Amino acid sequence: GRAQGLHSPDSYLIDGFEWWATYESKRVIVTSNSMKWELQNHFHLPPDKIDVIPNAIDPTKYQKNFNRELVRGRYGISPNERLVLFIGRLVPQKGVEYLIRAVPLILKEHPEARFVIVGEGWSRDNLERLALSMGYKDRIQFRGFIPDHELINLTLSADVLVVPSTYEPFGIVALEGMAAGVPVVASNIGGLAEIIEHDHTGVLVYPKDPNSIAWGVNRVLSDPGYSRWLTQNAKKRIEEIYSWNVVAKKTLETYETAMG
Repeated sequence: GRAQGLHSPDSYLIDGFEWWATYESKRVIVTSNSMKWELQNHFHLPPDKIDVIPNAIDPTKYQKNFNRELVRGRYGISPNERLVLFIGRLVPQKGVEYLIRAVPLILKEHPEARFVIVGEGWSRDNLERLALSMGYKDRIQFRGFIPDHELINLTLSADVLVVPSTYEPFGIVALEGMAAGVPVVASNIGGLAEIIEHDHTGVLVYPKDPNSIAWGVNRVLSDPGYSRWLTQNAKKRIEEIYSWNVVAKKTLETYETAMG
């Protein structure tokens, strides 16, 4: 919400409460250094009052037996096609427009690519019209809301997950893709740039840049060995930094400091 400014009475009310809460708190927890910077600048908090503790994820929910071809078949994706997946709210700051504009550049190198966009939001109609106007309505599926159990199966079935956000304080979807063993192509901004180490656990691209997004997706789709290497590193990163055990321990330490 803060990415769009404070334009409503509710926004001002929440902002006022946050000013009071951050001032009165002994410690403040944020999920990324990007958010820490925002709090320092917006609320004028001293940096030593803020602890950066990332969101956690349970990777075991992606360790399951499933029929990949059957799942892909439900979305009309044949075995020889490549599934490019987006998951998130359909609002401008998620950058879906730039992924859609990257589609012709991806198809030029990978005509077998198919695109599935999961999520709802007030930009959906505009995005569907954009896909139609570009002549790629048959290549891009808008699937709306999908239940969690099916979303896990779909994520596991993808060839690449794209997170083209223009503003992202953290980016839990990127973590989910990493935990699922899917190569992640994400914007080099905010929390995403902290979660993903470029060329090691994923591919970072320029935000609002269809050419850069296409470059990242094409690179992953063109080199299976490179993709496997990224996903192996990403899974290790999840275990070392983003598991519940690690995050819970850091959170407990902050609570103990605050109570100390």
